[in-house]
Amino acid sequence: MATDPVCGMMVDEQTAAGSAEYAGERYYFCSTHCLHKFQAVPQNYTRPAATPTVPSAVYTCPMHPEIRQKTPGACPKCGMALEPLVPPASPAPAASATEYVCPMHPKSYAASRELPDLRHGAGTPHRQPWGRRRIPNSST
Repeated sequence: MATDPVCGMMVDEQTAAGSAEYAGERYYFCSTHCLHKFQAVPQNYTRPAATPTVPSAVYTCPMHPEIRQKTPGACPKCGMALEPLVPPASPAPAASATEYVCPMHPKSYAASRELPDLRHGAGTPHRQPWGRRRIPNSST
């Protein structure tokens, strides 16, 4: 088994979609797409890639989340590179008071205070600043 230098998948040399030689070494590819990308700029894919390791991280496959291991590597099911499992972000601390802002009246009111009644006809009327106009019927 060989590793596709473009996508990192494990490829069987007998069934590879293509191969190329560069700097005296033969590389095998999972698809012609990876082969063409490699042939265009082979030096981008032949340098040893620095694999950043996260201390005490668990690595998982993006396609098979049940696969987990303590070191980076390839997924045994599909050959994709394992990625560090990121723990969910901790929730933000709750605010002492929730602020509500009316889009029509951008004055904020704290949740601890009683909210004003802004329904039509109570408090501030909701009408357009230009008032209501009657548009004449042009069909007559």
